[in-house]
Amino acid sequence: MGEAVKRMARRLPGQARAVGTWPVWSLSRWLRVYVLAIIAAELAAIGIAASVTTFVPHDLLVFGILLGCTAFAVELTRKVGEQGGVAAANVIFGDANPGGKLPITFPRSVGELPDFYNHKPSRNRSYLFSGRDVLFPFGFGLSYTQFHFDNLRVGPQTIGPAGTAKVSIDVTNAGTREGDEVAQLYIHQRVASITRPVEQLRGFKRVTLKPGEKTTVEFEVGPDNLSLLDVNMNRVVELGTFDLMVGANSAQTSSVPLQVVAK
Repeated sequence: MGEAVKRMARRLPGQARAVGTWPVWSLSRWLRVYVLAIIAAELAAIGIAASVTTFVPHDLLVFGILLGCTAFAVELTRKVGEQGGVAAANVIFGDANPGGKLPITFPRSVGELPDFYNHKPSRNRSYLFSGRDVLFPFGFGLSYTQFHFDNLRVGPQTIGPAGTAKVSIDVTNAGTREGDEVAQLYIHQRVASITRPVEQLRGFKRVTLKPGEKTTVEFEVGPDNLSLLDVNMNRVVELGTFDLMVGANSAQTSSVPLQVVAK
């Protein structure tokens, strides 16, 4: 759910107004998202912020990048059933506060495909003169309130291969509405016997907070989170430094180191 532009400035809840509908699903499946993108761009040109709701099947997910580049907000839903229209309307008009997160990465162009968050450090899929940042990162999602992540810490800071540590972070609802946030834990081993991804999702927790409320989210990190398959296909925890990253999505995290030493 979302668009990287400053959506909070729109103040959508309670102020949304339907300006028209069009059954684009009567078109060829390859034209549907293109038409929605063109409509959104034309509305934006005359000063109307368009919010596009699309029930996207598998073969149209990539074309969602066009909507992300032109629409002010994108509501992405899949297989929602008979009440899907009601649910979408509740979100658009602010009766419900969304809290979903993307299970995939949305690239900025087809030249970046395949695009995924847990790539190797040497990966570089981009066109000349274009950046490497994605349109919507894995785990991304917005709501009608804002959340702040602060005070990331780990204890103890040094453990053995069979030891465990606790990662904690404070999450605050800094907006004016009650809402849900999903704290996500990613891990990266700096040096290992085999190449490790830049980050791997190792846990997540959903919290519901009222305006101004703060809570502490905790994750336990142990061998199940730190281990890898070595060249002999044995699952082991190798000694070294691990970066523990927690945040709202794979691209917006804070990091704290954890040392694994022989004990």
